Amino acid sequence: MFKIYVKSGLHSDPQSGEVCSKMHPVYKALANINAKETSEDMYKKLPSLDGRVYIKWVMPDPKKGGGIGGVPKLSTELVKQRPGYTSCINLLDAAHMIPMEKPNEMACKITDTIQVIFGTSARM
Repeated sequence: MFKIYVKSGLHSDPQSGEVCSKMHPVYKALANINAKETSEDMYKKLPSLDGRVYIKWVMPDPKKGGGIGGVPKLSTELVKQRPGYTSCINLLDAAHMIPMEKPNEMACKITDTIQVIFGTSARM
């Protein structure tokens, strides 16, 4: 899924070489606005998620507002709400759109997590 997301949802700007979303900025803004209710519902249900399910929160760099709503303390509180296998890391030099800004680093974190939890390697 991540490989398809990177391949289909991103493109390199030919002039700058910067990796950008294929989604028009207006649609991206609308998606983020509409996601608020879904996110709030997910956060409310988080404590009831089976503790055997591993969650690894990948958060932005604290220097770039790392954490929920740009507040690192909120991320720490969120992780503590959920019993069981839960951890939180911050990716250096990443802001809030980590898969688009740091696709290789995000893929490595996913691979590392799969190796630790399932004892196998993930191939992309």
